[in-house]
Amino acid sequence: MESLINFGVASTLFVSAVSLLLLITNSWSLKHLGARATYQLWVLIPLSLVVLGLAPSVAELAAHISGAEMEPIKVIAELQTAIQASRPVGAENLNYTAMLIVWGVGVLMIAALGVYDLIKLHYFMKRNAKCSGRFQYQYKGVAPSTFGLFKPNLLLPDNFASIYNSQERRFILTHEIMHWRRGDTRANLVAWLLFSVQWFNPLMWAAYRRFRVDQELACDADVLAKYNAEPSSVTTKKYAQTLLKATAEHSSSKSNAWSKNSVFSVSPCSTHYGNPKGNKTMLKQRFNQLQNRSKGNQVVVVVSAAMIAACALAWNIPTASAESEEAPTPLVRVSPMYPAAAARNGVEGHVRVRFTINQNGQTENLTVIESVPEGVFEREAMRALSKWRYMPQDNVEATVKLEFNMGSNN
Repeated sequence: MESLINFGVASTLFVSAVSLLLLITNSWSLKHLGARATYQLWVLIPLSLVVLGLAPSVAELAAHISGAEMEPIKVIAELQTAIQASRPVGAENLNYTAMLIVWGVGVLMIAALGVYDLIKLHYFMKRNAKCSGRFQYQYKGVAPSTFGLFKPNLLLPDNFASIYNSQERRFILTHEIMHWRRGDTRANLVAWLLFSVQWFNPLMWAAYRRFRVDQELACDADVLAKYNAEPSSVTTKKYAQTLLKATAEHSSSKSNAWSKNSVFSVSPCSTHYGNPKGNKTMLKQRFNQLQNRSKGNQVVVVVSAAMIAACALAWNIPTASAESEEAPTPLVRVSPMYPAAAARNGVEGHVRVRFTINQNGQTENLTVIESVPEGVFEREAMRALSKWRYMPQDNVEATVKLEFNMGSNN
């Protein structure tokens, strides 16, 4: 549990740093790298989490090879008047449990809201929308949008053919199809899951919204690239007019369409042409980016990903390695009894035992590698250590030294 908490803290700090960097440099990236490269840079967040997750495994491998050893544990004769029951590391574990419960409740609440939006969309489509094609649905007042994970579903206003001319319809349909081909609905689900896990992090709230904006900017760029449209071309101007028209139509609608009543302005597993709830700031950003479509440089994205991966390893491996060198902390520790004969005769000594921790958190393959004096304390040491419990490990090797001392010497 302690390791899980430590990973949560490390991942939160690192993801916050990456998110802050992406947010701060967003304007510069859009100007110099272009919308597509800027959108691709958001992959650095899940990449950093994956690398952070691998770092403890690297440290565990090192611990398995070298064999980590805990600090010596003293067994005092004066305290061994009765057999002690298994002693969990109680108060500390309770604190960790409380933290995990609070975090888990938050994750469930955020996830539940997302699921609620998806369920509401499903019933909205089933009860209200009219199927006008294999993957196409129509309903009054909705903004053109795409949703679905395994097959595309296109939602259009019921007056789509009458309020938009042929070129405008082509722009809108190309934009939504482009979202699907790029895998944006799946990317949105991954982003939503990451956001749910980091619900307590305000930077993730800002990063999620910025990610969705950059997604639309990148899709605009891909659509115009398909038409080979330059920023000052007639095609670009007409595309901007279509974007403005779609936003105006959507924001002025008085219907109870799903997209107007969504819990969030941007929902998982969906995309929107125009702007959800008439977001004027986002609309302005899209217009500006249409006039500034830098081709960017994919090398920058690749180099950034490599640098973030290296930083993530450097961030977490030292911590994980330090923990491994100190050996995993036992969740349940049973103290050995001080042998009565040794206590009567004032015999002191120590036992060093090597063992492995299995996937159930149990100790296995216990081996005495040192005992001073021999034949006195080994039995009690082995009995106690066989009952210790740890966080599940993949046969990580550790060493414990038990020191048996008389109370008068402490």
